[in-house]
Amino acid sequence: MIFAAAKMYGQDIDWQQTSEWKLYDTHGIKSFDATPEKIQNFKSALLDSQMIKNFLSNVTKMIFADAPVWMGYHIASCITKDGKLKLFYISTYGGFFYDSEKKIYYQIREEARNGWLDYLSHAEAALQTAQ
Repeated sequence: MIFAAAKMYGQDIDWQQTSEWKLYDTHGIKSFDATPEKIQNFKSALLDSQMIKNFLSNVTKMIFADAPVWMGYHIASCITKDGKLKLFYISTYGGFFYDSEKKIYYQIREEARNGWLDYLSHAEAALQTAQ
């Protein structure tokens, strides 16, 4: 994947202080139209918060000249250290995710990207088959 004019910055979310990571079955939600209120109505599954924190330990912010092309996404949430429910759109193929509230893209470090994508793919499959 090629990112046009990407510039890296440090992170501003303390990922190690997040908790209660969830993945949502959001078929029917329009692109980037999820809100904490809307998302509560969808089936969800808890993710392994420690595993997510490990993946996010060296995440970088990305600034794009143009927004990347989305070929599919997951919607996930976590609770921040101040108790706020935060939503993220996670690319199903690119190793990046998006905070639509702050309009910030983050990228998973390259050496962890395949594990990240595999973990989320398996979590989504389990969510789809759960009753």
